[in-house]
Amino acid sequence: MNYSNPLLTKLAKGYIAWRGRCVEHFSFSDPIEEQDAARDLATHCEMLEAKGFPVTDHTCRNRALYEQAPAGTPWLSTMTSYYAVFADESGRASRCIIRLEDNAAVAVGVDNGQLVMDYGYETEAALGTVNLFYALQDEGLSSVGTDNSNYEPLIALFTQVGLTPQLVDAVLAAPVPGQPDAAPAQTPT
Repeated sequence: MNYSNPLLTKLAKGYIAWRGRCVEHFSFSDPIEEQDAARDLATHCEMLEAKGFPVTDHTCRNRALYEQAPAGTPWLSTMTSYYAVFADESGRASRCIIRLEDNAAVAVGVDNGQLVMDYGYETEAALGTVNLFYALQDEGLSSVGTDNSNYEPLIALFTQVGLTPQLVDAVLAAPVPGQPDAAPAQTPT
């Protein structure tokens, strides 16, 4: 199926690409509904580009957030790299998981003026984001639903955690510490 916008193409198995990069998945049985959705997606991708935002699956799934975000927002790298926000038992947002390279992640927060960072790494079972998500739950923190978040409330959560755009940019620019080694294996002598 061809779409009215030539920058939008249908790939195999229902995946949709903008400028050749996969950004969405369609499973419409009605071709008219699919064309309408394609038109809406193309309009969204054009808006992202006009604001200088990256066009990715993340920025296409969270449309309201990126529609409301002003062009030039200093929070863009935080918005595009965060995975989840967690609250403590009082309900105050206290940690934010940020995706890093090589499927690692870091949970960042500020406690009593002190920066707290815990890293999660990819294992055979899960990505670092998922491993860190469960580790924070095990510590008694609760995930704050941020799906379909609006811009101002999400930025308020980031601020409550203690994040600043500069802090997140520094975290993203820093090398990821090596994964702690497991206990050394015994070698036969």
